[in-house]
Amino acid sequence: MKFSEFLGECRENDVFKNLSIYVVSSWVLLQVISLLADPLNLPKATLTVLLIILLIGFPLYGFFIWRYQIKPDFYEEASNANQFTNLDGASAKEGIELDSVFSDTGVHNLSSIGRFQKMYFIGLGALATLSLLASFFIIRTNFIKSEAAVIMPTLLHPEISDKIAVLNFDNNTTDKNLDIVGKMAVDWIMHGITQNKVAQVISPKIIEDYSNVLKASILDKGNDKTIASYLKPSKVISGSFYRNGGKLLFQASITDEHMDKTLVAFEPVECDANEPLKCIEALNQRILGFLVTEDKPLENLQERPPMYEAFQYLEQAKAKYGDDEEYIRLVNAAIETDSTFFEAKVNKAEFYYNQGEYAIADSLVGVLLKESSTNNRQSNILKILESLLSGNNGDTYKYLLNEYQINPFEQETNASTMTVALQFVNRPQDVTAIFNEVPMGGIEFNDCVQCEFQYYIKGLADIELGNYDTAIAMLEPVMGKKGGSLLPQVLIRAYVKGDKPYSTVDKLLDNAKLTDGVDEWRSLCLLTGQEYLRVGDSERARHFFDMLLSSNKQNLTDIEDKTLKLLAQAHFYKANYKDAEQMLKDYIDRNPTKRRVNDLSLLAVIYQKNKKPREAAKMLDRLEKRRGMYKYGHVDYAFAQYYAAMGDEEKFMEHLLQAVADGKWFDSTSFHHDLFFQPFKNKDRFKEILNYWN
Repeated sequence: MKFSEFLGECRENDVFKNLSIYVVSSWVLLQVISLLADPLNLPKATLTVLLIILLIGFPLYGFFIWRYQIKPDFYEEASNANQFTNLDGASAKEGIELDSVFSDTGVHNLSSIGRFQKMYFIGLGALATLSLLASFFIIRTNFIKSEAAVIMPTLLHPEISDKIAVLNFDNNTTDKNLDIVGKMAVDWIMHGITQNKVAQVISPKIIEDYSNVLKASILDKGNDKTIASYLKPSKVISGSFYRNGGKLLFQASITDEHMDKTLVAFEPVECDANEPLKCIEALNQRILGFLVTEDKPLENLQERPPMYEAFQYLEQAKAKYGDDEEYIRLVNAAIETDSTFFEAKVNKAEFYYNQGEYAIADSLVGVLLKESSTNNRQSNILKILESLLSGNNGDTYKYLLNEYQINPFEQETNASTMTVALQFVNRPQDVTAIFNEVPMGGIEFNDCVQCEFQYYIKGLADIELGNYDTAIAMLEPVMGKKGGSLLPQVLIRAYVKGDKPYSTVDKLLDNAKLTDGVDEWRSLCLLTGQEYLRVGDSERARHFFDMLLSSNKQNLTDIEDKTLKLLAQAHFYKANYKDAEQMLKDYIDRNPTKRRVNDLSLLAVIYQKNKKPREAAKMLDRLEKRRGMYKYGHVDYAFAQYYAAMGDEEKFMEHLLQAVADGKWFDSTSFHHDLFFQPFKNKDRFKEILNYWN
């Protein structure tokens, strides 16, 4: 069917007429609603929503024209044509051209209907596409909030002015001598904004002739807003002060450029009438705090803006993450500056938890629970801390996912969620999606505090899932960009489990010895030997244990604690139980109250291997006495290791189940990776324990 024929069919079937009726009716409806919106006090978005509905309805209306008007008429004509054909006995075999006969009479057959239908729906599809695109742009312009700009800032935000207008502070004290105080407030606020490079300031001098008009717009929203259009500030700061006995009371607010929407109204600030600068500085801190946090709604935990100086301290602390002494000093400074700074208090509690100072962290969380409000975000964060401290890994993950969904792009939250997914609830399958939320391309690795740990967790998760080549491909390009043994540990595991050539592992260890020193190299030697034991290559494992042992030339009394423990473990895995006993006993005796409970269970196993059951029993008794608060399953896990080594499956499973229920982590050396547990890892009961939190 030719296009001219198609247009003719549309005219004959009143398609254009019906579409015109829809357009005109829609236009009239929009005009009526625009006139009635103010008298009826309809929401501002009413016209926009109606326009979107009408746009979406346009192609649907075109479909209904086909379905209920054109199609019935066409098929009725086609049916009549078929009856006519049957009555006259015509057929294709007799050489009669039915299509030409009925086209001449103006009657349509099924073939012509099909061609018209195809062109009609092509046009309808184009119309639907245009309507949806127009609706999308309207929705994007009017309804998509600023949080989405984290993903597509250039698409969702038009150019926004960085100018802030500061109006004169009204003197409501009736004392004209205090007018100077209002000018001081304006100057101090302007100085703070300019000095900290928050925005460009439009001073009262520039807007002096227009301030009354600006303020009038608060009462009469229909007034001309030429000033806002001309000066184009993004915000307007205004305020006033009162006298209350011997005190001055300052208040201020920030509105949008039209002054018809209050962005924030600050709590009044009170000070001695003879010391107005104290009030002005306090107010200035609140204003700056709001301005520097308003564009980070997903990261801001405060119900009110923090003091700007406190905010600065916390930002400096985050930059010092990893330097424990300086980090906690700056966090404490932030809290001292602003005692209401919730985020700083949370960071302090998290710091002590990560340091293993669980009692201190628990005490800090208890204080926060008493101070907290009904803010849902604050409540959720406190639930995360509570579940962490109680060892309830399932709840920790549940509440942390709530926080992650609010702000998946913030690196600290991203890294924490990855860690909990893998090491708290044993869900390596969740890690990749979380990791991919924060693009790593172009990030300067040395300047990224969390990057190494994110790569570490992602690599371990890939290994758990058997994706050894994926882990290797991710880690090899970043090796050497960060010191320490975290990434080499993961890469060694991937090489060994992925059955890579021995030379690949040897080269990695040689590089580690050169770049990270002998101590890190020794730790990697022990790890590599353990990994080869896990894959059943005992000869290769012995090679690395021998390398570790031969690296020590010192007497037993001169060996540092860390090295002494590594040597003891190497002797144990080589079945040199006599040497292992001597070294591990000396290691524990040097500082008996601070040694890990696993050291006690390992020495108990060694005593049993050396036919010393009474000494083994004493170690188990010492282990039992280590029970107490905040152990998170470590004591029961140590017992599980001992009973696994002794072949007592029932007691092994009993203690292991208790360990996981109390919060024992799943890490690269525990549970199914633990060399003591290898004889039991295919047991159904053991697999159930691995899935305890799932």
